[in-house]
Amino acid sequence: MDEHIEEKTILKTAYIDRGIKPVVKWLNDLYSVNTEHCCEGDEQEDIGKRKGEEDEEGRISVGQKPYVTFTCNDVDMLTYILQTISGYGECKIEIVDREYFPYFKYCINFYTKDHLRIMVRRIKNDTVEMGPTMDDFEREFNKREK
Repeated sequence: MDEHIEEKTILKTAYIDRGIKPVVKWLNDLYSVNTEHCCEGDEQEDIGKRKGEEDEEGRISVGQKPYVTFTCNDVDMLTYILQTISGYGECKIEIVDREYFPYFKYCINFYTKDHLRIMVRRIKNDTVEMGPTMDDFEREFNKREK
């Protein structure tokens, strides 16, 4: 019987907010993780305003905090993400969809846009330890096959 070997590949591109792109890329580079939705959020002074409310300069605000939703089908990788995120203290992670149990959808919520910027800075400065990538799992699998 032929064995099906999975590979992670980019199927399409999407437009996302520039400010959260490094976080989305970091997550998508991890084994079994796929991001779904994201937003870099509004500045702190706009958060909490009612949707459509104008500020002093006439801008319409939605008052959104930064977030990214993702799925993860590997418990070890989810543990790694939780440990990494918990080290920041500037965000929280929660289950947002249980519809396809045991595959949950998770959401990383940053408290403010400044907290998102801290994580982005850490990612860009390589102070976020990268977890196992698909290449790492393939190498380990190939070692076991020999």
